[in-house]
Amino acid sequence: MSVEPAHCDHPKVGDIRNSSLSVGDVMVARPKTMPASATVGDLRRTFANPHVISAVLVDGASFAGIVSRATIADLAGNDAGDDAPARDLADADAVTVRPSTPLPDAVAILDAAGSRRLVVVADDGTTLAGLLCLDESRSSFCQ
Repeated sequence: MSVEPAHCDHPKVGDIRNSSLSVGDVMVARPKTMPASATVGDLRRTFANPHVISAVLVDGASFAGIVSRATIADLAGNDAGDDAPARDLADADAVTVRPSTPLPDAVAILDAAGSRRLVVVADDGTTLAGLLCLDESRSSFCQ
């Protein structure tokens, strides 16, 4: 399976490393999610859309894990069956932030990880609150 690189068509905020905004000001408040019961086949179909960079798995309203596009691309050459659980590929221990996290702090986390996505959870530490989505240039956020 060929997986095309994703890109952002909707940048929102500039000067993100010096912003006084919080994560909650720029996050995608209702990101697309998949149930924790999804399969690898469901993931492959999701990543067929070149705009999708990550798949957020939820168990009800709770964050259950995140799967990156690279993880699915890595599967292209092996025998991972479409019926295999997506949860087996998910990073359930991904770094998360709260909506109140200062934006420069969240950008530093993304920069350190070399990532463009950061899961945002509510103050209870488990309920998915949103997704912080850095654009391709790493200079603004997608909405």
